[in-house]
Amino acid sequence: MQSSEEETESIATFCAITNTEPDLAQRFLSLADGQLDNAVALFMEHGAGLVGTGAGGGSSSSSANAGADTGINESTEMDEIIRQHAEDSYRPVIAPRHDTLVGGGPMYSVYDEDVFEDAAFAAAASSSSSSSMSSLPIPLGSHRHASSEGAFSASGASSSAQRDSKANKLARMFATPYEIMFEGSFDAARQEARDASKWILVTVSDRTEFACEAQKRDLWNSPLVREFISASFVFLFYPSDSPDGMRHASFYRVDALPYFAILDPRTGESMKVWTTTPKKEVLLQEFATFLDLNSLDNFRAPKPKRKASQSVGELTEEEQLNLAIAASLGGGSSGSQQVMDLTGDDDEDVEVATIDEWASIPSIASPEPALSADVTRLQFKLPDGTRLVRKFSKTQAVRDLFAYIKSCLKEKEILDKFELLNFRDGLYGKLNQTLEEAKVLNSSITVELKE
Repeated sequence: MQSSEEETESIATFCAITNTEPDLAQRFLSLADGQLDNAVALFMEHGAGLVGTGAGGGSSSSSANAGADTGINESTEMDEIIRQHAEDSYRPVIAPRHDTLVGGGPMYSVYDEDVFEDAAFAAAASSSSSSSMSSLPIPLGSHRHASSEGAFSASGASSSAQRDSKANKLARMFATPYEIMFEGSFDAARQEARDASKWILVTVSDRTEFACEAQKRDLWNSPLVREFISASFVFLFYPSDSPDGMRHASFYRVDALPYFAILDPRTGESMKVWTTTPKKEVLLQEFATFLDLNSLDNFRAPKPKRKASQSVGELTEEEQLNLAIAASLGGGSSGSQQVMDLTGDDDEDVEVATIDEWASIPSIASPEPALSADVTRLQFKLPDGTRLVRKFSKTQAVRDLFAYIKSCLKEKEILDKFELLNFRDGLYGKLNQTLEEAKVLNSSITVELKE
């Protein structure tokens, strides 16, 4: 319990802090059990209505009810404030919208809002179907620039036409030269070239290599080069990833691109090869020079050279000994006798000439060896167009090739003599050489019947 003096001092301090009457200060102190700090806190938090202003029990009851109402009202107001704050904090989701951006030409300013509005309206109108929009008038407001709209549309159409024209020009420059290409197989191209007395011009191109694309632009799509090729060549264009392109690159050992070459249509021999892209004027001059120096007329397959027959009495002792050895190797076959020149004269080629050499070649093929590092694969093209592929040991003699083909032709009832051509190089004069010495490994060999 506070003394009278302490209570009076607390009431005076409460009144000085809250600027209230002593009677109200006494009520708050009574409610706080004489604690000045608690009484001031209650007043600051709830106000004077907490204890009311009347006297007696009725006053106290009324004060209590008024305080309760005030608390309820304050709570309700606080809830309303919180709800309003939550509504302001969470805005609804913005609905998506689709707009068309219209770029302005040089006659428009980026700040000319009217022009951009008109351009957007025109773009939206043009995107609709022509049938539905043809019946709807397009309003022209006071802010529209009719003359500018016409210029804007004309400028856009002109730019689009220029882009299309440029794209078409580039496509023509780098296009594949279908107009001068031969459509058909390599064998058909050779036959066509032989019939027309033309050479074969073949190129292998890779569309991922810019040098090959530049070759199409600078050479194959040049009108002058096209005219020259059409007059003098059968033109073959092979993509590098096509079966024909890969086959050609394998047979002719194409190691680098760009590549194009002139082939002999009779033998398939590669006559001239380019691995760079010359200027079209230089290429036309090289074509003309090649045609002047080479001709497709009066072609005959090369035949092995033979010396004139001699009687045994005219031979030296060494030549007679060599003839006896050759006769024993030939199994005593009858026929014209010819000599083997083993003198080693540097001025003359070493020539093979045995007693009826052709008859000494058997008509039975040797067994085909198993695939290994010492085995090569050869392709033969028979006179009827048939192609045969067979494996031979690299140490086997060229004679074995003739024996194999002789057995194949015998099955076809073809008994004529023939020559094996590795391009233009005849193999009949190399019967006793190994395949490696004759340089026919992994080659394509043509079988040509003799007249």
